[in-house]
Amino acid sequence: MEEIKKKLFAAEDAHKEWFEEISRTVFQHPELGDREFFSSQYLADEMRKAGFRVEKPYCGMEPCPATVPTATRTAMPAATTGSRPAPSPPAWP
Repeated sequence: MEEIKKKLFAAEDAHKEWFEEISRTVFQHPELGDREFFSSQYLADEMRKAGFRVEKPYCGMEPCPATVPTATRTAMPAATTGSRPAPSPPAWP
C-alpha cells in the first residue's frame, strides 16, 4: 500500500502545474449548478488531450432545460485480458 501511495504522490507532483492550471481556469469561469457549460467542455477537452476517451454528451443528453446538459463520461482505454499486457497510461501534458 505504501508503494502505491508513493507512486500516486509522485504522479501528482509531476503534473502539479497542469492540475493547478485546470483549477484556476474553472475557478475563473464561475457557473450555476447544472449549467456548467464552460467547465464541462473545458474538462472534457483536457481529458481528451491527456488520452482519455470522452463521451459528451453522455447518454445522448443534448443541452436543454429538461436534461442535465453537462453530463460527461470519461474513461481510460480498457485493459486487455489474457497474456497481452494492458496498455500504458497516456502521457500527460
